[in-house]
Amino acid sequence: MHNTALTAVRTERRELLALAEHMTRLIPDATGPVSFFIPLRGFSEHDSPRGHLHDPSLPPVFAAHLQSLRPSNLDLREFDFHINDHQFADTIVEQVVKYTKLCNTG
Repeated sequence: MHNTALTAVRTERRELLALAEHMTRLIPDATGPVSFFIPLRGFSEHDSPRGHLHDPSLPPVFAAHLQSLRPSNLDLREFDFHINDHQFADTIVEQVVKYTKLCNTG
């Protein structure tokens, strides 16, 4: 999809693999706890059953590759939600609250 306000493209398998590799190179340098939450049902509204770029096979490919390369300091979690599902957002908020409490007591 492309118009004057938006360009949306489908991330292909090889690009998701490269992104997972890039992320695993950045994470070891973190000085605090790191959680990475992956929504297995899609990464954007375009990548949803209502979207024109939906491909449910790709998020699990990204998740599996990231898991295979996972640095020891990474709390990696996969969720059977879409990124826009309120359950996914609630889960992230819960983790942020935990980290905030940890930082305030540590």
